[in-house]
Amino acid sequence: IKKVDDAVFHYHRHKWQLTKCIGMGLLVWIWTVGGIYLLGQSVSMQVKLIDYFIFAPIIFTAGAVFPSIAGLGVLEGLFQQLFGMAGAPAASAVAVCLLYRLNCLAVSLPGAIPLFQEFSSLKPAMEEEESAIEPA
Repeated sequence: IKKVDDAVFHYHRHKWQLTKCIGMGLLVWIWTVGGIYLLGQSVSMQVKLIDYFIFAPIIFTAGAVFPSIAGLGVLEGLFQQLFGMAGAPAASAVAVCLLYRLNCLAVSLPGAIPLFQEFSSLKPAMEEEESAIEPA
């Protein structure tokens, strides 16, 4: 609570920066839900856009709260249940969830390139260190 209080005190004079941050957060959320909507359209899921904006926060909050690895199973079940209530076939709803997961994976893969480059540059140094430790 002390950290939150310190942050509020620090940023209370920076209303424009806070407004920009909140605005960017809303834009990212609209972009994400819009992407899920397009994935739904790609599998011919006939669900209204407003339903995506209603269901997505519930689904992703539950995926974060329930104990599972990255919401595995929780998201899929809730996609099936909630979008099923809106009239979508269960298979289509689960397909949208899986496509969303694959999309997230594909978007984050380019970040692996610098990571692997860093590991490959560390490998010779680690081998050199190991050879210095081994007795002759």
